[in-house]
Amino acid sequence: MDSAAFISRLPISLYGYVPEQTDCIVFLVLFSVSTALHFVQAIAFRQLWVFPTIFLCGVAEIIGWSCRLWSYNNVFLIRPFEVQYFCLMIAPVFLFAANIVIFVRIVQRLGPWYSPLKPRYYLIIFAFFAVVAAIVMTVGLGVALGAVPGLDLDQVNTGVNVVLAGVAIHLFALVLYLTLSGFFFIRHSLDLPSSEAVESSQGTIIPRSPWDKQVLVLSLALMFDMTCILVRTIYRTLELSYGIFGRYMVTERFVVAMDAAMMVAAMVLWNLVHPALFMKRRIAIE
Repeated sequence: MDSAAFISRLPISLYGYVPEQTDCIVFLVLFSVSTALHFVQAIAFRQLWVFPTIFLCGVAEIIGWSCRLWSYNNVFLIRPFEVQYFCLMIAPVFLFAANIVIFVRIVQRLGPWYSPLKPRYYLIIFAFFAVVAAIVMTVGLGVALGAVPGLDLDQVNTGVNVVLAGVAIHLFALVLYLTLSGFFFIRHSLDLPSSEAVESSQGTIIPRSPWDKQVLVLSLALMFDMTCILVRTIYRTLELSYGIFGRYMVTERFVVAMDAAMMVAAMVLWNLVHPALFMKRRIAIE
């Protein structure tokens, strides 16, 4: 899109549309309630890892939707536009980190000898991807949003491309997780422990932890949660691929259905299926 087309969009709003007030209020309430519950549950169940992950994701969503509601009254205010986009882009990274913690607990319960990686390596590898993705997206958003006041289209496009790189890193991490977790669940189902575990057992039978109801429910919840994050990340990848004021960026229903709804479902799910209740036995991560 050239500069003339870029500027021609601005009389509509910085968003390319006017944020729907009802949607903003609904999601603001839903995220606020879910985040407040996560705060209470984290304290009640002594799950401190929730604060830098799920809780932080909720705070980012609350700020983001508060700013969108603010924009409803004045769609040309730059600050709320900048803050909402930053918060909504970064939020899923924290939820993804929480899901990795939950997956590691499942691996420890069902048997780490079925996993292609030692449990602690999941935390190290995916924490690295989360940090890198967050940094790249932050830098890109800073470049792109910093150019909005001066309508510098070249700088905006440069920033958008950097953000796209950050989202691509996050998407790669998701695909890598899905591959490794799928490998683990298949090997557990077929009772195929790693060759290293078989050799170290010295001929003794390696016990397979059964699928008890709690672990099964937690595993299914994790799969659903990761699917929500994946759908949201694919949407954001498409949005950025089409560029500034592309089809997916200027159509609000995509944000509502593919981002907000997915994130609400993912957060509320962990209120209902809280890991502390479905994984009561404390396990050390090795």
